[in-house]
Amino acid sequence: MAMIELNLNAGLLAPGTNPGLWARLRQWLGPRHQPAASDLWTECRVDEAARAAWRDPVQFRREQVPEGSRARQVLDEAARRAGWGSPPAAGVSRGVAMGETAGTWVALVAEVSEDGDGGRVHRVVAAVDCGAVIDFDDARLEIQRGLRAGLHAEVDHADHVRLDVWWVCGDVPGRDRGEAARRAVGPALANALRALHDSRARAHALAEATA
Repeated sequence: MAMIELNLNAGLLAPGTNPGLWARLRQWLGPRHQPAASDLWTECRVDEAARAAWRDPVQFRREQVPEGSRARQVLDEAARRAGWGSPPAAGVSRGVAMGETAGTWVALVAEVSEDGDGGRVHRVVAAVDCGAVIDFDDARLEIQRGLRAGLHAEVDHADHVRLDVWWVCGDVPGRDRGEAARRAVGPALANALRALHDSRARAHALAEATA
Protein backbone atom coordinates (compact mmCIF):
# COMPACT_ATOMS: atom_id res chain seq x y z
CA MET A 1 0.00 0.00 0.00
CA ALA A 2 1.30 3.43 -0.90
CA MET A 3 1.35 5.74 2.09
CA ILE A 4 -0.06 9.10 1.04
CA GLU A 5 0.82 11.85 3.52
CA LEU A 6 -1.56 14.77 3.76
CA ASN A 7 0.46 17.94 4.22
CA LEU A 8 -0.94 19.86 7.19
CA ASN A 9 0.75 23.01 5.86
CA ALA A 10 -1.31 23.06 2.67
CA GLY A 11 -3.06 26.39 2.45
CA LEU A 12 -5.39 28.81 4.19
CA LEU A 13 -9.12 29.35 4.11
CA ALA A 14 -9.15 33.08 3.62
CA PRO A 15 -11.05 35.54 5.80
CA GLY A 16 -14.13 37.39 4.64
CA THR A 17 -16.85 34.98 5.71
CA ASN A 18 -18.73 34.59 8.98
CA PRO A 19 -16.77 36.38 11.73
CA GLY A 20 -17.87 33.77 14.26
CA LEU A 21 -16.79 30.27 13.22
CA TRP A 22 -13.92 31.27 10.94
CA ALA A 23 -12.53 33.75 13.48
CA ARG A 24 -12.51 31.08 16.18
CA LEU A 25 -10.83 28.62 13.82
CA ARG A 26 -8.16 31.17 12.96
CA GLN A 27 -7.52 31.71 16.66
CA TRP A 28 -7.08 27.96 17.10
CA LEU A 29 -4.54 27.93 14.26
CA GLY A 30 -2.08 30.02 16.24
CA PRO A 31 1.34 30.14 14.53
CA ARG A 32 0.02 28.03 11.63
CA HIS A 33 -1.99 31.04 10.39
CA GLN A 34 0.16 31.63 7.30
CA PRO A 35 -0.93 32.20 3.69
CA ALA A 36 -0.17 28.58 2.70
CA ALA A 37 -0.52 26.86 6.04
CA SER A 38 -3.94 25.60 7.02
CA ASP A 39 -6.53 24.71 4.34
CA LEU A 40 -6.45 21.05 5.31
CA TRP A 41 -6.45 21.68 9.04
CA THR A 42 -9.24 24.26 8.86
CA GLU A 43 -11.54 22.36 6.52
CA CYS A 44 -11.15 19.12 8.47
CA ARG A 45 -11.99 20.98 11.67
CA VAL A 46 -15.10 22.42 10.02
CA ASP A 47 -16.22 18.91 9.05
CA GLU A 48 -15.55 17.65 12.56
CA ALA A 49 -17.59 20.55 13.98
CA ALA A 50 -20.45 19.66 11.64
CA ARG A 51 -20.20 16.02 12.63
CA ALA A 52 -20.23 16.91 16.34
CA ALA A 53 -23.36 18.99 15.75
CA TRP A 54 -25.00 16.20 13.73
CA ARG A 55 -25.17 18.52 10.73
CA ASP A 56 -24.64 17.97 7.04
CA PRO A 57 -21.20 19.42 6.19
CA VAL A 58 -22.46 21.42 3.20
CA GLN A 59 -25.40 22.87 5.09
CA PHE A 60 -23.15 23.60 8.06
CA ARG A 61 -20.82 25.60 5.84
CA ARG A 62 -23.71 27.41 4.16
CA GLU A 63 -24.84 28.69 7.52
CA GLN A 64 -21.43 30.23 8.19
CA VAL A 65 -21.14 32.33 5.03
CA PRO A 66 -23.38 35.22 3.94
CA GLU A 67 -26.16 34.61 1.45
CA GLY A 68 -25.12 35.85 -1.97
CA SER A 69 -21.41 35.80 -1.13
CA ARG A 70 -18.93 34.30 -3.55
CA ALA A 71 -18.19 31.59 -0.99
CA ARG A 72 -21.87 30.61 -0.76
CA GLN A 73 -22.29 30.62 -4.53
CA VAL A 74 -19.40 28.26 -5.26
CA LEU A 75 -20.42 25.98 -2.39
CA ASP A 76 -24.00 25.75 -3.64
CA GLU A 77 -22.90 25.16 -7.23
CA ALA A 78 -20.43 22.40 -6.32
CA ALA A 79 -23.01 20.66 -4.13
CA ARG A 80 -25.67 20.89 -6.83
CA ARG A 81 -23.44 19.63 -9.62
CA ALA A 82 -22.18 16.76 -7.47
CA GLY A 83 -25.72 15.72 -6.53
CA TRP A 84 -25.01 16.27 -2.86
CA GLY A 85 -28.69 16.10 -1.95
CA SER A 86 -29.00 12.53 -3.22
CA PRO A 87 -27.18 9.48 -1.83
CA PRO A 88 -23.97 8.50 -3.61
CA ALA A 89 -23.57 5.09 -5.20
CA ALA A 90 -23.18 2.13 -2.88
CA GLY A 91 -19.74 2.12 -1.27
CA VAL A 92 -18.96 5.70 -2.34
CA SER A 93 -18.61 8.67 0.01
CA ARG A 94 -18.33 12.38 -0.64
CA GLY A 95 -16.27 15.10 0.96
CA VAL A 96 -16.46 18.85 0.55
CA ALA A 97 -13.94 21.65 0.96
CA MET A 98 -13.84 25.31 0.04
CA GLY A 99 -11.43 28.20 0.13
CA GLU A 100 -9.98 31.28 -1.51
CA THR A 101 -6.58 31.91 -3.05
CA ALA A 102 -5.46 35.12 -4.76
CA GLY A 103 -9.03 36.31 -5.25
CA THR A 104 -10.37 33.02 -6.64
CA TRP A 105 -13.02 31.14 -4.66
CA VAL A 106 -13.39 27.41 -5.17
CA ALA A 107 -15.50 24.64 -3.67
CA LEU A 108 -14.78 20.96 -4.33
CA VAL A 109 -16.73 17.77 -3.80
CA ALA A 110 -14.63 14.59 -3.98
CA GLU A 111 -16.06 11.09 -4.36
CA VAL A 112 -14.05 8.16 -3.01
CA SER A 113 -14.62 4.48 -2.39
CA GLU A 114 -12.91 1.44 -0.90
CA ASP A 115 -11.81 -0.87 -3.70
CA GLY A 116 -10.53 -3.79 -1.64
CA ASP A 117 -6.89 -2.74 -1.74
CA GLY A 118 -7.33 0.84 -0.61
CA GLY A 119 -9.23 4.01 -1.32
CA ARG A 120 -9.95 5.20 -4.85
CA VAL A 121 -10.90 8.67 -6.00
CA HIS A 122 -13.60 8.54 -8.67
CA ARG A 123 -14.59 12.13 -9.30
CA VAL A 124 -13.83 15.67 -8.22
CA VAL A 125 -16.44 18.35 -8.87
CA ALA A 126 -15.16 21.93 -8.76
CA ALA A 127 -17.15 25.14 -8.73
CA VAL A 128 -14.98 28.17 -9.37
CA ASP A 129 -15.44 31.93 -9.14
CA CYS A 130 -12.27 33.43 -10.56
CA GLY A 131 -13.92 36.61 -11.77
CA ALA A 132 -14.43 37.42 -15.41
CA VAL A 133 -13.48 34.59 -17.82
CA ILE A 134 -12.68 35.25 -21.48
CA ASP A 135 -11.60 31.81 -22.70
CA PHE A 136 -13.53 29.13 -20.82
CA ASP A 137 -11.64 26.25 -22.43
CA ASP A 138 -8.29 27.66 -21.35
CA ALA A 139 -9.63 28.45 -17.88
CA ARG A 140 -11.02 24.93 -17.50
CA LEU A 141 -7.67 23.42 -18.46
CA GLU A 142 -5.95 25.61 -15.88
CA ILE A 143 -8.35 24.47 -13.15
CA GLN A 144 -7.95 20.83 -14.19
CA ARG A 145 -4.17 21.15 -14.10
CA GLY A 146 -4.44 22.51 -10.57
CA LEU A 147 -6.75 19.67 -9.56
CA ARG A 148 -4.43 17.05 -11.03
CA ALA A 149 -1.44 18.61 -9.30
CA GLY A 150 -3.30 18.34 -6.00
CA LEU A 151 -4.37 14.78 -6.76
CA HIS A 152 -0.86 13.70 -7.74
CA ALA A 153 0.27 14.80 -4.28
CA GLU A 154 -2.23 12.36 -2.74
CA VAL A 155 -2.88 9.41 -5.09
CA ASP A 156 -1.09 7.59 -7.88
CA HIS A 157 -4.18 7.20 -10.09
CA ALA A 158 -4.75 10.95 -10.48
CA ASP A 159 -4.77 10.78 -14.29
CA HIS A 160 -7.81 8.47 -14.15
CA VAL A 161 -9.97 10.67 -11.93
CA ARG A 162 -12.94 12.37 -13.56
CA LEU A 163 -12.71 16.15 -13.15
CA ASP A 164 -15.84 18.28 -13.56
CA VAL A 165 -15.40 22.06 -13.58
CA TRP A 166 -18.30 24.51 -13.29
CA TRP A 167 -18.24 28.28 -13.27
CA VAL A 168 -19.73 30.92 -11.05
CA CYS A 169 -18.74 34.02 -12.96
CA GLY A 170 -18.53 37.10 -10.80
CA ASP A 171 -18.11 40.67 -11.95
CA VAL A 172 -14.64 41.13 -10.47
CA PRO A 173 -11.55 41.21 -12.71
CA GLY A 174 -10.07 37.86 -13.72
CA ARG A 175 -7.89 36.15 -11.13
CA ASP A 176 -5.36 33.34 -10.86
CA ARG A 177 -7.14 30.00 -10.93
CA GLY A 178 -5.11 26.80 -10.72
CA GLU A 179 -3.58 27.31 -7.28
CA ALA A 180 -6.96 27.64 -5.57
CA ALA A 181 -8.08 24.32 -7.04
CA ARG A 182 -4.83 22.56 -6.12
CA ARG A 183 -5.00 23.64 -2.49
CA ALA A 184 -8.60 22.45 -2.02
CA VAL A 185 -8.01 18.87 -3.19
CA GLY A 186 -6.39 17.50 -0.01
CA PRO A 187 -9.13 18.78 2.32
CA ALA A 188 -11.91 17.44 0.08
CA LEU A 189 -10.27 14.00 -0.08
CA ALA A 190 -9.65 13.93 3.66
CA ASN A 191 -13.28 14.78 4.38
CA ALA A 192 -14.51 12.16 1.92
CA LEU A 193 -12.34 9.56 3.63
CA ARG A 194 -13.64 10.69 6.99
CA ALA A 195 -17.13 9.94 5.74
CA LEU A 196 -15.97 6.57 4.43
CA HIS A 197 -14.01 5.48 7.50
CA ASP A 198 -14.56 6.15 11.15
CA SER A 199 -11.22 7.90 11.57
CA ARG A 200 -9.74 11.22 10.56
CA ALA A 201 -7.03 11.03 7.91
CA ARG A 202 -4.26 13.52 8.61
CA ALA A 203 -1.17 11.53 7.76
CA HIS A 204 -2.76 8.42 6.38
CA ALA A 205 -2.70 5.83 3.65
CA LEU A 206 -5.29 7.60 1.51
CA ALA A 207 -5.24 5.22 -1.39
CA GLU A 208 -3.67 2.13 -2.85
CA ALA A 209 -1.45 3.35 -5.67
CA THR A 210 -3.05 1.50 -8.56
CA ALA A 211 -3.79 2.83 -11.99
